[in-house]
Amino acid sequence: MGAAGARRVLAGLWVLDGLLQLLPRMFTMFMVQSVLRPPVLGEPTWLAHITQAILIGTSQHLVVFNLALAAVQVGLGIALLVQGGDRTWPYWCSLVWCAGVWVFGEALGGILTGQGSLVTGAPGAVVLYAVLTWAAWPESRPGGSRCRRRSVAAVLAGLWAFGAVLQAFPALFTAAGLSEMLLGNANSYQPQWVNALMRWGAAGLGAHPVAANASLIVILTMIGAGIGAGDRLRRIALAGSIVLSTLAWVFGQAFGMLLMAMTTDPNSAPLFVVLALYVWPETWGSAPLPGGDGVRTGRTEPTRRGSRGLAEGARAGRLRHWLLGPRGAATLRAARGSPAFEWSSRHGNRSRG
Repeated sequence: MGAAGARRVLAGLWVLDGLLQLLPRMFTMFMVQSVLRPPVLGEPTWLAHITQAILIGTSQHLVVFNLALAAVQVGLGIALLVQGGDRTWPYWCSLVWCAGVWVFGEALGGILTGQGSLVTGAPGAVVLYAVLTWAAWPESRPGGSRCRRRSVAAVLAGLWAFGAVLQAFPALFTAAGLSEMLLGNANSYQPQWVNALMRWGAAGLGAHPVAANASLIVILTMIGAGIGAGDRLRRIALAGSIVLSTLAWVFGQAFGMLLMAMTTDPNSAPLFVVLALYVWPETWGSAPLPGGDGVRTGRTEPTRRGSRGLAEGARAGRLRHWLLGPRGAATLRAARGSPAFEWSSRHGNRSRG
């Protein structure tokens, strides 16, 4: 996935968030009590005063407030699709909006409550929206995509390591803490099979809370360290992050609560998957592709003639392998690299000329 792919994903996410904001239930007090108020619980007093004032204002002008949120987010998505190829103002607007939502809408993603966890969505989906905004930013100079990928990989590694720090809070080493972590999204509004999955996961972790939480801390730390390492370890770590994000989305985030139509975003786990695909190391490198869709490190991008030559060479190699067998093909390759073969080939070509 290159910058253009990241831009399309980001635009689609903003449009999806705007459409979720238009769900009928969001125009009732349900939005205030079940969507905006829960993140406020447990946050610092200074932040609680600000968000409480916002909640009061929202309650008094709920329809206008909700329509404004939807219009801004859909507008961001459309601006990224239409103007995001070469203009930077949609990206700046996306970053500013992410900052505002993270502070006043997500209450800093719950990282100051002592019970935040990557499994349940910390440090907040909009933090990953901001990282994806940086990944999709238009290139201003040749070769900038390689540095962009490295910086995004470093941020992603830091987020996973930060998740290990959040998981080390004492409350999560108890059976009650782990169960509450998973059962916080279980309610009567969503399908019962989703609640059953979350209860099953909570029972499994609650049976051995210390061992389960310590194992989770080790896994998060290894993923963060692996993403910051070389390509081979990075692939393993990114694959592990995709698997863990999928499990977290199912058991800890209840599929982003999309199945009960009471959410304003798909939560953080899908964003972790998208960023893992963005920083995934390529199998072989190339020069910058037209349009700034990314840089692959290593070999240069083959020309059309070079690509044809590579394809013909591959077909000839398969034919030799089929005619001579594996051992005969290996012997021929060794013989072709000898000085005698080069001399005979050069003088044979001259005699034919």
